Amino acid sequence: MIYRRHKAVPPAEDERKAEEALRAALPGSAPGGTPELPPEYWSNLLVRTNRRIDDEAASPRAISLSWALRVAIPGVAAIIAFLVGVRYYAPEPSRVEGDLLQAVAALPVETIDSLLALRSSPAGQAGEPAADDADFEVSPEQIADYLVGSGASGALFESLSDEELNEVLHSLSVATKSL
Repeated sequence: MIYRRHKAVPPAEDERKAEEALRAALPGSAPGGTPELPPEYWSNLLVRTNRRIDDEAASPRAISLSWALRVAIPGVAAIIAFLVGVRYYAPEPSRVEGDLLQAVAALPVETIDSLLALRSSPAGQAGEPAADDADFEVSPEQIADYLVGSGASGALFESLSDEELNEVLHSLSVATKSL
């Protein structure tokens, strides 16, 4: 391949003459430059452009691509993620079999004592369930002892009336003055 050392630029007059000769040779072309467009063309250009864009956006191909990108692909991804989560991250049911005695033995001693107290009948016969809720009575002192023993003193103070609370505060102030 041989490279030229310089490019020959035709003079402007020769280029203009070649353009006019080409325009004259082409059928239906108006001599003397670009034809003038009517003003309706320019005022209607935006409407025609928007219509063409809408036609392209409403074509079956564009709708199917849009539906696939917005609905189908995220939906399939969500279903796959859910199935992976269920398969690998869902806890399996425990295979340990036990009976009620083992479950009760695992409870703290205070809870077992309160369960036995609830199960005993008012007549003092341990082991027999109470026949009715009306037969079973628990004194407020027993409830307070249980709440203090189990460390639920907040629930104890919430269950006191205003008069009982004033009485407790008065007895505490008397006890602190004597110290």
